[in-house]
Amino acid sequence: MTRIANSLTQFGVCAILTATAVGCGAEKSENPLSPTVAGPIAGVSINSPVPVSPTNRSEVVNTDPLRLVFNNASSNGVRPLWYVVEVGSDANFSTKLYANARVPAGEGGRTTVVVDGTLAAERTYYWRVKAADGANESSFSTAAEFDLVVPVIVQAPTPLRPAGGETTANNTPALTVTNGRIQGRVGYVDYQFFVSRDPSFTQIVAEILTQRSGADTTTVQTSALPPNSQLFWRVVASNGTIRDVSGIQNFRTPAPPGGGGGGGGGGGGGGGPLPSIPPGRAPRRPDPPAGQLLPVPNMAHVVNGLAQQYPHLVANSCQDTGGSWAFVDAVVDYLRATDDARWGYNCKRGNCGDPSKDVVAYHAAAGPTVEGAYVRTVDVISGHCGPSPGPAWGVHDAGPPGSNGFTSRGRF
Repeated sequence: MTRIANSLTQFGVCAILTATAVGCGAEKSENPLSPTVAGPIAGVSINSPVPVSPTNRSEVVNTDPLRLVFNNASSNGVRPLWYVVEVGSDANFSTKLYANARVPAGEGGRTTVVVDGTLAAERTYYWRVKAADGANESSFSTAAEFDLVVPVIVQAPTPLRPAGGETTANNTPALTVTNGRIQGRVGYVDYQFFVSRDPSFTQIVAEILTQRSGADTTTVQTSALPPNSQLFWRVVASNGTIRDVSGIQNFRTPAPPGGGGGGGGGGGGGGGPLPSIPPGRAPRRPDPPAGQLLPVPNMAHVVNGLAQQYPHLVANSCQDTGGSWAFVDAVVDYLRATDDARWGYNCKRGNCGDPSKDVVAYHAAAGPTVEGAYVRTVDVISGHCGPSPGPAWGVHDAGPPGSNGFTSRGRF
């Protein structure tokens, strides 16, 4: 009996140990560092990781593999953290296009994930991340929305006609370009046509700003150009961020009826006599949107017309050698009376006590047209103080604030 009892006791202990062992194998450990820890562990808190790149509502250029960057989470627990990263096509992540459930933490408090696979460009995506330690986890970060876009390309157009030194039918030729390539989210693309007496474009006689057409070519109509003159032209393409300059073409304008003309570096050059300056002044154009500039109106015909009417004023325009302001004054007065009250003189290098002597200014920014207001400048005399001054229309790129400024020169 004793022997049987001992055997039963031994069997019972083994059975209990066996049952206990089986039970331990089926349940998770209470050791917080065990791979099979029971969880969640009470008192452990994990902060959500913070997306760094792409940021919400950003654009990502689709040139390299997509990289998701986030600041690591923090935890008051002892277990190491890993991360769960998801990319979806909607804000609810009902369609997941990428998921990685075990991203190891990066060094330096930040982790980068390279998304394997290809996402279609020109679409909107969402991504989020959360931290986990096998027992506890954080909530997902706020989803960041981003657009995957193709690179933006804005290429200059190719001057098409007139070209090759041909003589145009008149001195108001149309200029045509073959449109340059554009790609991606370019926004509005402007073409700025320049016509100059020289291939270095230091004696610009006309500038025309237009928007790139949706066809294969873009054409602009010039105002009267200097007659019987060899002229050079090119185009600058820009979307406000990217700027590209075309090659140069050249042509010759015909002599006016009866011969003569304005060849070479001087002369009046087209436009025809202008009517008398009307009293008063023209209305002021409305302000552009904040941070933008108005385009400079092409008023080359005014300068050419005044030069034709008053050639002696052009010839006597070098103030440094005893000449007068009369020609520049006439240009400013006519522009203010017939076009826009934004016209005036330029504070040379920002010094309104030293106005530019062969330049007019156009207040292209928002705000009142007052002394020192931000302007774009236009050369109206080519070869100023040289042997053969002539009319010009050369619009300069907008300089940094303070480099120029509006002034009335005490006249209005």
